[in-house]
Amino acid sequence: MGGRRGSICVVAIGTHVVVLAGCNAKSVGQRGTVMAPRAPFYDGDPIGQGVQGGVRIGLADGNGKPDRMNDATAIASQESGLSVFWAATKTLELGLVGDAAWAPNDNYLGGGDSDGVPAGPSVAGAIAIRQSFSLGRFRLGYASEVGVTSNVLEISTVRQRDTSLLLRGALVASVELRPIVVFATVGAATEDAVPAVVDAAYPGARTALAATLGVGGSLRVGDAGRLGLRLGHGAGTYGTYPRVELSFAWTFGAHVATSTPSAPPPVMPPSHVGPPGAP
Repeated sequence: MGGRRGSICVVAIGTHVVVLAGCNAKSVGQRGTVMAPRAPFYDGDPIGQGVQGGVRIGLADGNGKPDRMNDATAIASQESGLSVFWAATKTLELGLVGDAAWAPNDNYLGGGDSDGVPAGPSVAGAIAIRQSFSLGRFRLGYASEVGVTSNVLEISTVRQRDTSLLLRGALVASVELRPIVVFATVGAATEDAVPAVVDAAYPGARTALAATLGVGGSLRVGDAGRLGLRLGHGAGTYGTYPRVELSFAWTFGAHVATSTPSAPPPVMPPSHVGPPGAP
């Protein structure tokens, strides 16, 4: 009799059921929550000197491409981050960036209810470099971050962390309209996704690159503070990712301009008044 020409594999991941043709017994089911791709947050205005500490909060969303299948990726909808930058020169800054993301969306990128998916948090850490160059009122610069991302996945009902490479880079154009700096970014960032069914020998998230765009502004608060807002959008292999972010940064050791007190007028000796020859 004729041999078997194929097989059907049904994998249940929580309430999400995936049916694939031709899958073998060595396949495993998985699902997880990942951080949406984003560009480095940089307004293009250098701190000049000192050390700047910053905090960032954001809201993100994810929409899978229409043909997205074999997917169990939930995008973390809430984010926060910390950063520290040191002014190496008047225009060049080196720093460290840390992020966390949690609260997965209700649906996977590929569709289907994400109820019960690991909530995270996804965490990331990176070393960073950024620089901008003056073009009169305008500035043109770049920002990049290199590090790792750790996402919480559920692989064959076992929850574990999965680590992947993190890359972020962007070109930044800005214009100074004191006390406001308006900026726009274009760049790329790594994009993580979790296939619903994978070979048991190669579980975990898959990483690709996504294009990123952003526009925003920052407001100077006093001599050392900056309050920033950015609207962003990412588009990659697995989906699209709109976002909104707020940031606040404070520079320690920044030069604060002070007025130099003017010198007192010279004291003139009293003029001699009297008849000629008087002592």
